[in-house]
Amino acid sequence: MSLGIYKEEFPIKDTGDKEAKYYIKREDGLTVKCFLCPQGCEIKDGEEGKCLVRVNKGGKLWATSYGKIGAINLDPIEKKPLFHYFPTYKILSVGGVGCNFSCKFCQNWELVEGVVPVRELPPDKLAYLAVKLKEKRNLGVAFTYNEPTIWFEYIIDTAKILKELEPEMKVVMITNGYISAKPLEELCEYVSAMNIDFKFAKEEYYKEISDAHFKPVLSTIKRTWEIFKSTGKPFIELTYLVITGVNDTEADFEKITDFVAEISPYIPFHISRFFPHFLMSDRPPTPIRTLEKAYEIAKKKLKYVYVGNVWGNEGEHTYCPSCGKILIKRYSFTSQIVGIKDGKCANCGEKFFGVLELN
Repeated sequence: MSLGIYKEEFPIKDTGDKEAKYYIKREDGLTVKCFLCPQGCEIKDGEEGKCLVRVNKGGKLWATSYGKIGAINLDPIEKKPLFHYFPTYKILSVGGVGCNFSCKFCQNWELVEGVVPVRELPPDKLAYLAVKLKEKRNLGVAFTYNEPTIWFEYIIDTAKILKELEPEMKVVMITNGYISAKPLEELCEYVSAMNIDFKFAKEEYYKEISDAHFKPVLSTIKRTWEIFKSTGKPFIELTYLVITGVNDTEADFEKITDFVAEISPYIPFHISRFFPHFLMSDRPPTPIRTLEKAYEIAKKKLKYVYVGNVWGNEGEHTYCPSCGKILIKRYSFTSQIVGIKDGKCANCGEKFFGVLELN
């Protein structure tokens, strides 16, 4: 959740007119319980949930950040990071304010804490903009930067309009995976791909550093993978940020690898470099050798492993898990498909796990 450090200056004050989903009224008629995410906030009249953007007014819960954005860019899809989902394409990326985590290392804390101006961008205008940018190889819309699940209603309404305008365009989420089961099921009907941050392998880290819990995230990953297997979407990739002195031991790497491998060894797994930021500016960036050790451990059990935030590292490339040939070369956020033919390794015929072209 947002720490609320700048709560008095939070840029969203009015409730707007979009009633939130997934809440119930308590017996007093004024208090509500939100169950969009596992925080399960009990919210009194006139107050907001821990995310700062779901506000109770008169016994109704309002999605106050609906249609209000704090950041917008046309990004390479690789920046999300999504390496196996339409590599070489771009995606219109939007972020709002607030979060249901309180990560002390947050890389986008200005959005989370709301120290940025916001502006209105209704779902129809966002969808039209995405379609207009198709000529620049735009794939669709990515909800990213801050935690998108607290934008639940906005995501779904945008997805519906985008589907009507251009059925082939996609909706993507970059998320911490902290969402309750029923809303996740609904969201998966509209979202085509997710990158889920698997932040820690231990409950105590989730609680101490992010004020959350481990098991709901693991449940989201498992359930999303099950839905993908049965419906073909959302495509799923995972990211593990290695924080110096926190989750950077070999035991941590082995444990997180085991969790992913148990779900599926085919899920692309990104091991990302930490840089000092926000309330954890007192520790150095992750040593390259530490990332490479994590990479070596993960490669023993997972088919597709990557080193992130280290440009020029061999761990940026996609290798065939069967013969070891390079399938996709990368540098930073650029990709070049060099070893895939008809969806298979051009050298040995191993099927590539991913999606390469728009239908």
